[in-house]
Amino acid sequence: PGMALNLPAPTLADAQTTAALAFRMMPVQQTGSFASTPTLPWTRPLDDARTKPGACTTNWDALRTSLAATRVADGNRADVVSYGLLPTGMPVNVTGCGVGGLGSARWAAP
Repeated sequence: PGMALNLPAPTLADAQTTAALAFRMMPVQQTGSFASTPTLPWTRPLDDARTKPGACTTNWDALRTSLAATRVADGNRADVVSYGLLPTGMPVNVTGCGVGGLGSARWAAP
């Protein structure tokens, strides 16, 4: 389908900066404890069409499946929210997707 993407991964510091928004929007612990897992290689753009109104796209669903496998490999802890932070230049149609303590969105530099 399209050209493969090769974008630099966001850093742990980028995740810490981005978390401030999550702390304002969600009822979560207000002091973060951050860790990063190995970078998940992902080359598919996320700008494909939604599967239905309000749903994620096929490529977002595939990314969530890959992120879920990473979470399982990391211990699948119920007390941890796993979040995939995408590079700023990642083409997206949906700004982010998530379910059940697992989500992902594009990093937005302050």
